[in-house]
Amino acid sequence: VVITWNGEVDGTFSLEEDRTFVFEGENGGRNVVVIENGMVFVSEANCPDQVCVNHGPTNQTADPIVCLPNKLVVEVSAPNSEKQLDGVS
Repeated sequence: VVITWNGEVDGTFSLEEDRTFVFEGENGGRNVVVIENGMVFVSEANCPDQVCVNHGPTNQTADPIVCLPNKLVVEVSAPNSEKQLDGVS
């Protein structure tokens, strides 16, 4: 899982290790990202639309979770040989 916060990669983490991350921005933005049971999801956000929370858990490379108001992107990454196809590929 590659987590990008405010345009910069915050870190790369394994789906095999359960973790919880809290991101709090200077502008009051807040997101909680959880890696659990081989999936990643946003469990909490203070953005108005909650698209990132409603996205639900994923382990798919072609299924990023994005919170535009809080500038958060959560992507599952894999070697090219293991990436899933998206709707265009």
